Amino acid sequence: MAQSMHLIVLKETGHVLGALSGAAFAADPTLEDLCGEAFPVSGVRRAASPGNPGVVLVPREQLALKSVTLDPAVLAACRDYIIDGTHLTRIVPPGGVPAVSLDQDKVNLAGLGEKTLVAIGGADDPEADRRIGIASSIPFSPIMLGTIPDGAVAMPVVAGAQCMVMVATLGKPIRVVRETA
Repeated sequence: MAQSMHLIVLKETGHVLGALSGAAFAADPTLEDLCGEAFPVSGVRRAASPGNPGVVLVPREQLALKSVTLDPAVLAACRDYIIDGTHLTRIVPPGGVPAVSLDQDKVNLAGLGEKTLVAIGGADDPEADRRIGIASSIPFSPIMLGTIPDGAVAMPVVAGAQCMVMVATLGKPIRVVRETA
């Protein structure tokens, strides 16, 4: 019997945000067991570094839990992968990722034409200024910000707020940057 692993992924884009060996659990975990109400995504891609890199709390409603055959490469660098069904693909870093800028009511991503999910939170307090934006039509710019969990109700950020912005674009690596509204 093949060993398994559990992946926490973004529903909209298939980006893998977290990976855990199935051997760590007596029974299959639920998404709520693993992340509660939200899953923290930091600006650090692998091992933690000194200082506070800032995190974005991605709401559980935007996540899915997938169980697949264990792959040590995915466990070691899960954010380098996307998943479609049960097929994992390593993301090839793009030649250029658009610059990110945050306005009070939107995130600007010049020249972007792929499905994208944006989540933001306070730079010093990830629970503060939490918003989400999803763009699935092509082309688009900017992505309007709204309430958690799905961005359906517009909700601007306070002017001057320091925020961490996570941008997950289909087929591109996730970016987490610090911006001022």
